[in-house]
Amino acid sequence: MTSGEHLDQAGRQELGLVLRRTLEKKQRHNPRFSLRALARMVDIPAGRLSELMSGKRKLSPFYADKLVTNLALSKEEKAAILASVGTESRRIPQGRKLSEGELALISSWEYYAILNVIKLDAYDGSEAWIAERLNLPRLHVYKSVQLLVRLGLLAKVAERIERTESSLTTENNIPSSAIRSAHRSDIGKALDALDGVETSKRIFSSATVVCDSTSLEQAAKMIDRFNDKFAKKLPAKRKTAVYNLTIQFCPLTKVD
Repeated sequence: MTSGEHLDQAGRQELGLVLRRTLEKKQRHNPRFSLRALARMVDIPAGRLSELMSGKRKLSPFYADKLVTNLALSKEEKAAILASVGTESRRIPQGRKLSEGELALISSWEYYAILNVIKLDAYDGSEAWIAERLNLPRLHVYKSVQLLVRLGLLAKVAERIERTESSLTTENNIPSSAIRSAHRSDIGKALDALDGVETSKRIFSSATVVCDSTSLEQAAKMIDRFNDKFAKKLPAKRKTAVYNLTIQFCPLTKVD
């Protein structure tokens, strides 16, 4: 059995466990609650849901998004569902947009850091190197890499971890708790750097401006253009470090 098949098998078992627990929880509150009722709740045919629960069917990204969107799940349960998407279902185009469901899985800074730290010149292909460079526990990096492989964002090529995507963006205008979590994570790392990184190795800047609150759409477009230009134009002849650029444009006056 290949490593991909092992991942798929483990993912199906985790998915089945989450679905069975969800059904049992509903039945404790309402003994008449059935598999068909759960199927209606998540908008998946009952037969398909039964196959997913028993591990007979591989989970597609389409059904994964339905499950994480329609069920009240913990972060860990969402991660288990999204990580169980079948490997052959992940034919990913360049510049892929991440869905809200996928963001629920990788809504913390370390996932994006892993995806970028492997671009550094000194990268040796190993999880141990990633853990040391990002100052993260090796077990945490190992589990994070596993999830990124299951999502199709990383791949193991001859025992070397490689990135499968040239760039990632999010779907537009998602009112997502996952996106809010990602922003909190980025801001948290910035606060850590404010006290823990010497001033010569970081840049903190801010501006307070007067504007028309109806011009936020234009402001968003300007910031997007700046982000794109910054990423493309910043010199990187030698890839020695990974930095995060976070811009907040938020009201100081009472919002009408």
